[in-house]
Amino acid sequence: MEDLIGTVNSGEEEESEDNNGKFLNPTPILDELVDGKWPSFIKGFKDLGERTEKPMIRGVLDQLEYSYKTKMGYWKGGSVLKTGILGN
Repeated sequence: MEDLIGTVNSGEEEESEDNNGKFLNPTPILDELVDGKWPSFIKGFKDLGERTEKPMIRGVLDQLEYSYKTKMGYWKGGSVLKTGILGN
């Protein structure tokens, strides 16, 4: 995570010169997915981030970039079984 320290912006600070006036931080690994053979959800995320300028979307993209860089999953998932909800 040391590589991303200082690149995350709260959305209220001035944008850095590295972003070329863009709201989102550079994500070279995710860009490979966008330019790949198959359609990618990353393009939709990036378009939404640039259009709405929501810091949460930028954070998700930064976390995903970091996840690909470190080859680790940082997303904990779970499921609720139907029997658990109904109490059967």
